[in-house]
Amino acid sequence: MQYSEWISKTSRAFGMRSGHLRTVDVALKNYSNSKSVTDLVILKNALGDWQNSKDDWRASSRNLGGAVEKLASFVDEKLRLMNHGMVLQHAARAAQTRIARQESTIYHVSKEVEQVQRRTPPVTYKWWVRFDMIQRGTVVEVVVHIKPVIGNLALLDSVQKFWALHIERAWNIATIIERGARYDLQFRLNFTDSIADAYVVNVKNPPPDETAYVAQFPGVNPRDGRAMWARAGTPHMEDWAHVDSQAVIHEFGHMIGCPDEYWTISHKNFGHTYDSSIYNKEPFTSESIMNDTSSNGRIHQRHFRFVEQQYNAWRQPNPAARIEIVRDVSPETTLQMAMKSRRQAMGYDD
Repeated sequence: MQYSEWISKTSRAFGMRSGHLRTVDVALKNYSNSKSVTDLVILKNALGDWQNSKDDWRASSRNLGGAVEKLASFVDEKLRLMNHGMVLQHAARAAQTRIARQESTIYHVSKEVEQVQRRTPPVTYKWWVRFDMIQRGTVVEVVVHIKPVIGNLALLDSVQKFWALHIERAWNIATIIERGARYDLQFRLNFTDSIADAYVVNVKNPPPDETAYVAQFPGVNPRDGRAMWARAGTPHMEDWAHVDSQAVIHEFGHMIGCPDEYWTISHKNFGHTYDSSIYNKEPFTSESIMNDTSSNGRIHQRHFRFVEQQYNAWRQPNPAARIEIVRDVSPETTLQMAMKSRRQAMGYDD
């Protein structure tokens, strides 16, 4: 049956004019696909015109007339919601404009720090902590500039995304509290080859033979063994393994002003007092990312003290801010921890 024939027969069956039925049919088809306020206004007007002239067949088409009235009310509601959404979008754009205008001058941090480690003989390590602090509305960004050096440029994009994912997920857990106001503290990696004082990081491979490396540690399950193998490719701040998602979190900690929490017998310029009970432990003996780069290593309040000090220096002459952790996470994701608990409950030696 042709569409025109269907319109003709159906309109006669309902005792209504074919033009009215065609309006209703088009309205029903267009309602679910309407994307803009303009579409809905046109539809609303068409329904209104049709409803105003339907008295001549109301009695014989009561059900259809009621359905169209309901459709008209749905259009009104959808139009109201879309208008409300437009108001919200406009407000959001206005707020973004205000934030952009209020954006503070970038505060550049560049400070040399030092730690002495308990070795034979003792070894002194010095490095520069460098990052930018930017406030955008209620967000304070700490931007660390990194210049990756890689042999295979085809892998560069995936390596950068991998590092940023794990590092930012681990460190973005805190808020700045300043005289009652709260600012979301966001750490961000900016990969660049144009900033002079960016950290130069060599993209390294882990040890060539994963099986041989893991065999040095009897009793380690395959999953942990692979993580150990990946971490072995990240020995310090200047070399990061492209497959490592844990030790890079530790090395990033150095870039924002955290000393090692193993074998460290003194430190300088970190903005807080040395405490041997924290810094002079054996490696992998405390649940701290600056001591233990496995999945047991966690980020603690003290790991934000250097950033807190620099923020207050920026906010002179009334420094009053403190940084607090608002969600406690470890390098191991919530999903990974849940899966691990599930495996253990099922009796697997994990």
